[in-house]
Amino acid sequence: MTETISEYIIIGAGLSGLTSAYYLNKSGITDFKILESRDRIGGRIVTQNGIDFGATWFQNHHEEVIALLDALGVEKYHQYNEGKSVLVYSTMAPEHYFENDPDTPSAYRMKGNSQALIHALAKPLAEK
Repeated sequence: MTETISEYIIIGAGLSGLTSAYYLNKSGITDFKILESRDRIGGRIVTQNGIDFGATWFQNHHEEVIALLDALGVEKYHQYNEGKSVLVYSTMAPEHYFENDPDTPSAYRMKGNSQALIHALAKPLAEK
């Protein structure tokens, strides 16, 4: 067995783990390892067939998310907010229908779905 020693160990390649690795790498610290038990990165952020499961939207008060998206070059767009919407909390609960208030600021979504953020965070790490 080969022993690997790193200054930093990041548990999980979800949004928090990849963001931590991104900022370490950006600050010039490269002596870290990311440990992930799944066969994919992203943690609770999953996109299948163009549908986001997990984190999907954000608003203007999520300033750190917006700054990170800008730094990574991930575009955002206003989420459609007119008319009726449906929200499904789980497959075990009935769907929840609601009418959006057109006077409230709309939320944003990421162009390319939430997985675009995960891939943008991981890209510089893959080049390392």
